[in-house]
Amino acid sequence: MNEPAKKIATYDDLGSLPDTMVGEIIDGEVIASPRPSRSHGHTASILGGEIVPPYFAGRGGPGGWIIIGEPEIANTNQQEEPCRT
Repeated sequence: MNEPAKKIATYDDLGSLPDTMVGEIIDGEVIASPRPSRSHGHTASILGGEIVPPYFAGRGGPGGWIIIGEPEIANTNQQEEPCRT
C-alpha cells in the first residue's frame, strides 16, 4: 500500500516552534530541542572572552578569524527560502 508523501519541512516551520524551543531541519524534518540554559550562555560568554582577543583581534594570537557563536546556517539548495543573515 502506498504511503502519503512526507511533507518536507521549510524555514517557516521553524518559526512555529514555541519560544522555549530551538529547531533545525535535518533530512527534511524539524528537530526541536530546548533552548540552551543560562549556564550554557554563561559558559559561551566566558569562552568567547578568552577566544576573541587572540583569534579575532590579534592580541597575543594570529587575529583575523571570524567568530560567530551559534550561527544560523541555511541550506542554499532550498529555493523557496533565501538565506537570511
